[in-house]
Amino acid sequence: MRILHAVRDLDARSGGPSRSVTATAEYLSREGVECGVLYSRHKGEVFYRAGKVERFARHEIPGKVSASNLDAVLCDRQIDVLHIHGIWTRWLHHACVNASRRSIPYAIAPRGMLEPWAMKQKWLKKRLAWWAYQRRDLQSAARIHATSELEKQAIEALGIKTTCVVIPNGVEIPESVAVQPKSHDSGKRRVLFLSRLHPKKGADLLVEAWARVHPVGWECVIAGPDDSGYANEIQRLIAKYRLEGSVTVAPEIEDQEKWQAYRESSLFVLPSHSENFGLVVAEAFGAGLPVITTTKTPWARVNTDMSGWCVEDTIDAIASALREATGFDPQVLSEMGARGRAVVEREYSWGATATKLKCMYQAMGDARAERSGSV
Repeated sequence: MRILHAVRDLDARSGGPSRSVTATAEYLSREGVECGVLYSRHKGEVFYRAGKVERFARHEIPGKVSASNLDAVLCDRQIDVLHIHGIWTRWLHHACVNASRRSIPYAIAPRGMLEPWAMKQKWLKKRLAWWAYQRRDLQSAARIHATSELEKQAIEALGIKTTCVVIPNGVEIPESVAVQPKSHDSGKRRVLFLSRLHPKKGADLLVEAWARVHPVGWECVIAGPDDSGYANEIQRLIAKYRLEGSVTVAPEIEDQEKWQAYRESSLFVLPSHSENFGLVVAEAFGAGLPVITTTKTPWARVNTDMSGWCVEDTIDAIASALREATGFDPQVLSEMGARGRAVVEREYSWGATATKLKCMYQAMGDARAERSGSV
């Protein structure tokens, strides 16, 4: 079976899909599925993961994307299934159209772009695109791929009738990551925020909450690629509340270094306003960290699993959780993180994700064969 994944670009600054799509192709390849990744704008020849290089077919679209060069890729590769990651990008729409013309079944993974918060951003352009092509692409897809039940609910609320399958992203935990009590040269325990610096991710809520709680013996590190100058807003808040001694904004952390950042921390916070999955939450659990996140992410289970706090995306709620968490004994936090790690190891392995995706592709291929046989 030949699967072609299509994603806007593979730049890490674009967010989770640039990482999860390449990981998906990598692990499917290990399972014997022939994969390719179609992308534009940014070039990349090799994907590095945990020090190991995995190569698989990539198709670069040079210059302006046209219907003809997309059609050539679909034709030359003899694709069985097209898996689209993301929406609103015009060339991804062209890929859907071309796949339909060739009777190639396609799945669309909206990747959080249909969440209520996301739909409100640039709402006029999205409304026009919705009625011009995006709604039709979703309705014509063989499957919609959601990464959580929360995302599935958001998709169905828009009236999309296409069969929606929930398959979460996988997480690969390096063998070097061990669950153990944390110690720091500074003598302070660390709260870590690791994500894009974008209004959606809520780093400003963390700074505002930190100013209210200002936990003794703790420091806060906010790390990630700056999206549209949002780091300046975070720095402004730090200066406003005179938090320079306890809150630090760090530059983007490469994949090879992020696990060290997790290991050096005692608590992870993602106060996001919208997440279809929240890969960094799963990674933090994989590193044995308890997590504070919000009800706008699909991680409400942390409350029942007793592995963290899932609260409203408000300053008051984040501050309350932060006050409680930083008041806990290190051993208690360590035990909470260990419970989260057990969940990730049990339910979010890439092997399990690849198996579920193979089943989805097979069902799509079987339906295609049935239609061909009935003609």
